[in-house]
Amino acid sequence: TPFPNQMAIAATDDPEHARHMGVIAGREGTYCGFNVSWTPVVDLALNFRSNVVNTRSFGSDTETVRAMAAAYLDGIRSTGMAATAKHWPGDGLDDRDQHFSTTHNSLDLTTWTEKFGSIYRDLIAQGVSMIMAGHITLPAYTTSLGDEAHSPAHMPATLNTDLTLRLLRKELAFNGVIVSDAT
Repeated sequence: TPFPNQMAIAATDDPEHARHMGVIAGREGTYCGFNVSWTPVVDLALNFRSNVVNTRSFGSDTETVRAMAAAYLDGIRSTGMAATAKHWPGDGLDDRDQHFSTTHNSLDLTTWTEKFGSIYRDLIAQGVSMIMAGHITLPAYTTSLGDEAHSPAHMPATLNTDLTLRLLRKELAFNGVIVSDAT
């Protein structure tokens, strides 16, 4: 079933459309024998030049992304399919594509916590099964750790124990499956 991209769904301002999108994706996926979806994208489209996020995201507004992602997760999980929130720790600020080159989430830690952190915290509380770590750094978190940091600031989440084990597992209490956006 063809659907528009996530940003078009968000433009309706009705999370029911995101939930319906999840239900259809889950029904069709399970019919084909799949039990995991690598969706939804929960990044924030904060830089219009970020073509990897742009219309794949539910938008630039934290509350909209949170509401749409939560509804999508409700829909897809109602079919028995597991879903994956991505791209940890948050994409959409860098011009480059994190699938080809390490990109940077350049937000200060307070702003990151209010934006990406709150989205992930809510989805974890809702029971998201999987989180996909991206080739994305979060230098502000490394800086906040000071001498306690185990990984350097230039290390992306796919390789960074501070971002995956300390921030995601311990601080945000995610106990699901962490997957990599690597081939």
